[in-house]
Amino acid sequence: MTTTDKNRTAIQHQLTAALEAINALADKGLTARSVSITGARPVIVIDRPRGDSLVGAQHIRERKGELVTRTKMATPFHGCQVEWDVCQSTPISGLH
Repeated sequence: MTTTDKNRTAIQHQLTAALEAINALADKGLTARSVSITGARPVIVIDRPRGDSLVGAQHIRERKGELVTRTKMATPFHGCQVEWDVCQSTPISGLH
């Protein structure tokens, strides 16, 4: 099997995993906004889940100026990584 064939097979497996995960997310009422197949497993970005339909851990946290903190949450899901953003605003009265 050539390198091209191995790459094609790996991408096909990742596409299959991504499609299965997207369908399972849809069953939970969640919508995929983007899918990236560039590493070991697909990364699916969704809107922030409501309630406890999907639980994740903090993946990245960054401040946007003094008022907004953006946290990227992530969780493994059906052979993929699912990510979503959580933004929090700091009330102006909370600033010193």
